[in-house]
Amino acid sequence: MQRYPVALYFALAFTVTWGGILLAVGPEGIARGGSLGDRVAPLVFLAMIAGPSTAGILLTGVIDAAGLWIVVAMVAWAEGRGFVRRPLRAQPT
Repeated sequence: MQRYPVALYFALAFTVTWGGILLAVGPEGIARGGSLGDRVAPLVFLAMIAGPSTAGILLTGVIDAAGLWIVVAMVAWAEGRGFVRRPLRAQPT
């Protein structure tokens, strides 16, 4: 793991992304081609976002645990300053 972290990141991101897409669409959906349904498209988009994010966070924790604590501290600082809560409280006009 320590020797080839970039290759491991891409392999893990690819596996998580395509695994999520297969779970969302199913083998029949990939085989038939065509467009995705309105219910399936958001799940496919979520899988595309979750793959690289999950791989990055997981490998940061495994390879450099101190780096993961830095990320946690930055999120806690941003939440304490209101950077996280303010956008969630904003009311649409």
